[in-house]
Amino acid sequence: MKIQNISLPEKYKDKLIKIKWHLWHGNADKALSKLSNLIEEIPPKYRDQLKKLKTYLNNNSDKIVNYQKRQEQGLVFTSNLAESTVESLIN
Repeated sequence: MKIQNISLPEKYKDKLIKIKWHLWHGNADKALSKLSNLIEEIPPKYRDQLKKLKTYLNNNSDKIVNYQKRQEQGLVFTSNLAESTVESLIN
């Protein structure tokens, strides 16, 4: 998993990738715990974006699904279908 377009020192990106892994697998609590640790560890100038992410995850943790499991079951796990349908309707 690549982390693109994020202004975070390279040595912290691996931790962010692990947080993303937990989210992908539906484990919001574990991701939030690791994110809290990362926020405390990184230099202050990088904390605002991650604090916003933490707030978002706290507010939506009950809606985080296990995307890996959905993919394995052949279920939709992206919003591409809905987005393309809306785009078609608008056009």
